Amino acid sequence: CTYTATACCKLRLCVVRATSRARPTKPPPTKAISDKTMVQRAASNNWPIIIDIRAGETPLFYASLPGTTPANSDWARRKRNLVNKLEMSSYSIGLHISIGQNILEFMALDARDHAPAGGCVPIRGKGAGMVATCTVSGLPQRDDHKVVVEAIADLLGLSLGDAAL
Repeated sequence: CTYTATACCKLRLCVVRATSRARPTKPPPTKAISDKTMVQRAASNNWPIIIDIRAGETPLFYASLPGTTPANSDWARRKRNLVNKLEMSSYSIGLHISIGQNILEFMALDARDHAPAGGCVPIRGKGAGMVATCTVSGLPQRDDHKVVVEAIADLLGLSLGDAAL
């Protein structure tokens, strides 16, 4: 990512860069994620997480906060592999598996490279389909997922209401 760390962490900037091939007719909204970036929010809460935003395998932004380990990056890679393959959140895939719909077995996906644990969410561009992923790793899986979903909801100005975790 060629932006500064603070600006790049604003999911909006990375998604705009990832969707540049869609050629929007009007400029994207300038609203940042809440009034804080994901990194600032994580740091203020002392969350030992990594944040990994990519378009396919192309890194757009990566941050590793204090307390993370190389295992967090590997978890993020495995979550991202699954989301890139199935184009749905890793948390949703894990929930499907918990009720007996094991897509990993059905597709013979290796657990060393695919993790159905929460924290990776597909980013879709209007008219472009899935253009990127945003992955968080380091908290319990439900919380990893929640960090990403809340950042996207803030960006879009949406209230999660009863759908919030």
